[in-house]
Amino acid sequence: MILNKHVCLLTTALALQLGIVKAQQNPVKLTLDSFEGNKGSWTEVGKVWADPTVPNTLQSTDGSGILANLPSKKKAGVDITSLEKYGDVDLSLEFLVAPESNSGVYLQGNYEIQILDSWTTTTPKPGDNGGIYQRWDESKPDGQKGYQGYAPRQNVSKAPGVWQKLEVSFQAPRFDAAGKKIENARFLSVKLNGVTIHENLEVFGPTRGAMTGTDVALGPLRIQGDHGAVAFRNIEITPFDAAIPTVSNVSYETFQGSFTNLNELAGKTPNAKGTAPTLSEVPAAVSDVNLTKYTANLNVKEAGDYQLNLQVPGGLSGLAVGDESISTLTDRGVRVRKSLKAGDNTIHIIASKNRNWSVDGFNLSISGTGLRNTDLLISEAGASQETDPILVDADETPVLRSFRDFPGVKRLSHVVSVASKDQVNYAYDMETGT
Repeated sequence: MILNKHVCLLTTALALQLGIVKAQQNPVKLTLDSFEGNKGSWTEVGKVWADPTVPNTLQSTDGSGILANLPSKKKAGVDITSLEKYGDVDLSLEFLVAPESNSGVYLQGNYEIQILDSWTTTTPKPGDNGGIYQRWDESKPDGQKGYQGYAPRQNVSKAPGVWQKLEVSFQAPRFDAAGKKIENARFLSVKLNGVTIHENLEVFGPTRGAMTGTDVALGPLRIQGDHGAVAFRNIEITPFDAAIPTVSNVSYETFQGSFTNLNELAGKTPNAKGTAPTLSEVPAAVSDVNLTKYTANLNVKEAGDYQLNLQVPGGLSGLAVGDESISTLTDRGVRVRKSLKAGDNTIHIIASKNRNWSVDGFNLSISGTGLRNTDLLISEAGASQETDPILVDADETPVLRSFRDFPGVKRLSHVVSVASKDQVNYAYDMETGT
């Protein structure tokens, strides 16, 4: 894909290797009955469309499934807010905006993602479609009142009258036991029409037009309706309100040497062994290459289906839960889906640092019902995560040596990625001629 004369070359994506999932429960679908504050401009219809020559106007037919804001002289448009309040959520919806119209979606009623007819905009700003709207300080001089807004990476807006899709992963602000904010809200990811336009954006406070002047732990989904005609459908929200699991009562055995399979441990005596309160407190008692076996208690607050992901950067890994045992080691990471009981569940981990360039530690994460993929331990190499695209200027570097990773397939190590300003781009596997 060419982005502003750049080619997007994807490098290793550990999230693909580990099969990380965002959620394991069904999202909640919101209807007009899920909101309050409607004074008559909002209605549920079966079909909606726009005349591109008529600004700020939508036409509709009777039916259901679409929430349409159709303001008139008798029924002024207003904002509507969900009856339920949320913290961390994934939000997915489709919207259709009238020509020259304006709306917005507020997470927790406070943090706005702008919805606007920005189809012809060449240089998007925070106030354009998909932008994180600015915060506002009326005491500042004109031209400086708006601050800390985020423009989308690129304008991927469709024409007014055409359905567009918005996908948001949002992390609410964090508060301590005394109610003091200890962490700002974040937009972990925002996709518009399938394209990531924001990633890991910290929001230092409510944006302009927020319901409250301060951050809150829980707040409603708010849809702006006082700026023009707009329609929404397939509004789905997935809350992540489960307690973070903990790992405790760790026992470990470390064997010095390079081990690629468990048979090589036969007759070996551990060079170090002991216990630790948590995984992060296990001492690095053996230097150089080694293999460590861990047994620990994984505590979850609610019984349910969970997914554990383990990866040893540059080394080999093994993972088992409960009475199961580890039989093989792999260099591709391990994914285990398991039904866990509330309380302590036994987990078994093997991390083999079998090469000199392998790093100490491993990456262990968990996801499940109401629980985003959450790191339980991070290695010295850093947390497993999706790799940002590498943007290469197609004028200067039309051909680039690269790697390609695909789930369940051996890494392609001899790849040439080719780009052009004509937006004809491909990756060629030199090893197989494909």
